[in-house]
Amino acid sequence: MDENKTLIDILFDEENVDGITLRLDDGQEVDFEQIATIPLKSGANYAILKPTVELEGVADEVMIFRIIDENGGRLELETDDDVLDEVYETYCELLDEYAEEDE
Repeated sequence: MDENKTLIDILFDEENVDGITLRLDDGQEVDFEQIATIPLKSGANYAILKPTVELEGVADEVMIFRIIDENGGRLELETDDDVLDEVYETYCELLDEYAEEDE
């Protein structure tokens, strides 16, 4: 990973194949695989990340983070069910569009 790139640069780099390491609130560093970066109509951006290891207390396979600070690279775990649903629906729509382009 290029040390000069911010977390946001990495998240929005379509050619990035490297994992992302985040420091959780408890100080634990966890490696994630980036699944997608999702822009919502509201203007907010979200990152769908999958931990490369099993995390205690994480029931789902992926975690959705809101990109809070696009300059410094701060993420916040999203917990609002309505927002999570909107991110997931947008992700599915983007997948459908991508599949249609490949046909």
